Amino acid sequence: MASSNAYDLRLFEPNTAPRRAPRREPERRPKPKIVKRPAPTAAQLRAQQRAAFRQTVKVLSLSALVLVLFAARLYGSARLDEVNHQVADLEDQLSIVTSENTRLNMELKSKVSLERVDEYATNVLGMVKQGSYQIEYVDLSAADGVVVANGEQTGNSAQQENSSSFFEKIKAYLS
Repeated sequence: MASSNAYDLRLFEPNTAPRRAPRREPERRPKPKIVKRPAPTAAQLRAQQRAAFRQTVKVLSLSALVLVLFAARLYGSARLDEVNHQVADLEDQLSIVTSENTRLNMELKSKVSLERVDEYATNVLGMVKQGSYQIEYVDLSAADGVVVANGEQTGNSAQQENSSSFFEKIKAYLS
């Protein structure tokens, strides 16, 4: 009977001897050809130097710009802090001046009150309140009239006569 791997129980037995993989011969690779670069020309060297110089200038310019922006930001923050302190000081001064203004207004109101003025008028100036006997009423219901220096009295009718005679005098003068 032919042996079959399916029935080969040796595969399940512990291996005492290490198995070695068959040895392979290394593949032989061809040696790479080393190609030397030709030496750069003077024009190529100058172009490389210019490119390197431009790159350096760009990096330095960008660094200077970042430094200037940082300094401007720092200066702005310092200035803002200074202005905030000034605002706080001015607000303190404003509250002091406002309270002083309130105090002075109260003092003024107490000195100029009606009771105070009445007391000053009676005690210092010797004034008295008016009595009913000191009041005189003027009657303006009568017709208007004019008293002339030589004692003649004229009213509205006399005034109309004078104005009509005035026009007659002008008429006579013009004719």
